[in-house]
Amino acid sequence: MSIVLPTYRGSIMLTAALSSLGIALVNVSLGTALTAACLIGIVVASFCMTVFSLSKLEVRRLNHRDGIRHDELLLPLLIINHSFWSQQAMVVSERCPFAEAGKFNSVLPPLASGEAFTLERQVKPTRRGYFQLNRLSLISGDPAGLFYRKRNFNLPTELMIFPKPVNNAWLPLRLKHHAIADIDGRALGRSGQGQDFFGVREYRKSDEYRLIDWKATASKRQLMVKEFEANAIDQVIVLLDTEQLNVGFDPGDNNFEFLIETVASITEYMAEMYCRYQFFAADNDQMIRLTGYSSNIKAPIINALALIQPGQISLEQQLSECIDYIHSNSIFYCLSMSNPKPLQPIFELLLEQNIDVRWIYAPPQCFPIIDPEKPRRIRRGAVNIESKHGVMPEICTFQSDIAVILRNE
Repeated sequence: MSIVLPTYRGSIMLTAALSSLGIALVNVSLGTALTAACLIGIVVASFCMTVFSLSKLEVRRLNHRDGIRHDELLLPLLIINHSFWSQQAMVVSERCPFAEAGKFNSVLPPLASGEAFTLERQVKPTRRGYFQLNRLSLISGDPAGLFYRKRNFNLPTELMIFPKPVNNAWLPLRLKHHAIADIDGRALGRSGQGQDFFGVREYRKSDEYRLIDWKATASKRQLMVKEFEANAIDQVIVLLDTEQLNVGFDPGDNNFEFLIETVASITEYMAEMYCRYQFFAADNDQMIRLTGYSSNIKAPIINALALIQPGQISLEQQLSECIDYIHSNSIFYCLSMSNPKPLQPIFELLLEQNIDVRWIYAPPQCFPIIDPEKPRRIRRGAVNIESKHGVMPEICTFQSDIAVILRNE
């Protein structure tokens, strides 16, 4: 049984009761005796009600799913009152490392005798990763609010919090120097007999109605057309920079988390395509390489993105580890937090090998720490790109829209 402790109001009441008892012992009279008896009676009654306030309660965890960062996560509980008496409202408290304050509190309404109540708790995760939850507490007291008591329940469970992908209506997956332009200057996919199916994309004005994929249209709630492999890429390669030195200072909204969500968005979109897909990153100072067809490799990459943490391997080292796996007729996404000098020569070498290089650059200066007392601003001239030749990066800030960044590539 947990200890019964006084609240702030209870401390004042307890002090008043003890003081009145002392006065009644020194100055014996009917008035002082009645006053002391009433105050002590209230304190004792409140204490006894608090002792039995959490008796004969059963708490169970109900089935829950893994969560997505910044999306509502449901963690339901079943609370059963086995007592013959009704229970007053109480607080359910649990330590959640992925919650904003590290703790998640919710209010349980009064329970009738024998009532089983499902508490639909909703929390918005602010951290991704693998988490184990174990102990939660019920906190209750007396109706006067003089004392409170906490009872702990060991209910172990585990869950994963994944990065949140952005729903892209369309992602350009044609090599820039091989794309066929329509009358509006947009990339135009080819179609025809005897060509292998490549995937689906958003409908454009120049597309034929016979190419509409009605199943995908119903799923996306907008017109989608079939695209074929006439000028399709061979593969998409994504390199995620994980060097700890260049991670922004804000623990929740920094450049590294922005790039994690960007990779998740690319992976989510590519899962509906049919091509080879490779993902490279350094995790715990070890390089990881995940490769396969885009529809099959989605789950392993999303799981890796949920767990991956910055390390000491530099961007140059990461790039050197994956450069041998980058083949011609491919799109290469380099998601970096720094701009080292060897980067441009490597990009130019890849361009010469018929590789479409797309550089997404999220410098830490563009993700200042969040201060509740000051507006979040980027210092003017914080990012300088020395050369205007070769591959120019798409510079991202804390205000950037991932969907717009990817469409601009």
